Amino acid sequence: MINASQGFYRRLVPPRNIAIFLVLLALSATKTLINAQQNSKDVKESTSLMLQFFGPEALGIHINHNVMPRVSLNLGIGFDLDAHLGFNAYFSNRELKRLALYGGLQVYLIRKVQFFTGNVFGSTGSSSTNKRDSQVGLYLPIGFEYIAKKGFTIQLDVGPNIVRNNWNQTNTGIVMGSLKIGYTFRPKQ
Repeated sequence: MINASQGFYRRLVPPRNIAIFLVLLALSATKTLINAQQNSKDVKESTSLMLQFFGPEALGIHINHNVMPRVSLNLGIGFDLDAHLGFNAYFSNRELKRLALYGGLQVYLIRKVQFFTGNVFGSTGSSSTNKRDSQVGLYLPIGFEYIAKKGFTIQLDVGPNIVRNNWNQTNTGIVMGSLKIGYTFRPKQ
């Protein structure tokens, strides 16, 4: 018995075209997997060293170590001895793209900054106080990262900032952002 729909299908897509299509699809998938593995190696186990403006330390050094293509651990140390420890989870596949969106969590320790003329970041403070207050905060950034082929790296993020006391510093407001510029060191192959 001859199936009419089967004959119609064979006239629309001859068997040799199906074979060619499957070969091209297999080659394309193989090339994509090979490129993904090479890019994955570039991202996984790479470390970024960046100068950080604003954020938990206001001004400092930021280290971002990629433990997996979608997860990185980070550490920051400020010039006023503020520090943070956290991680980023990337929403897009960094195996295939150089630009990636991420969300993160950073726990940080900051100190109240005071000089003779007042607070460094805008408000006036008392110069008669020798005690420097400190507090722990939680920063939940959402941002993007770009890593160029040559290693140039930039991160820009913004998010809610949870602190006990607002000292009218950039790192104690209810919303905080940061800009990080540096270089990503890839593992040797």
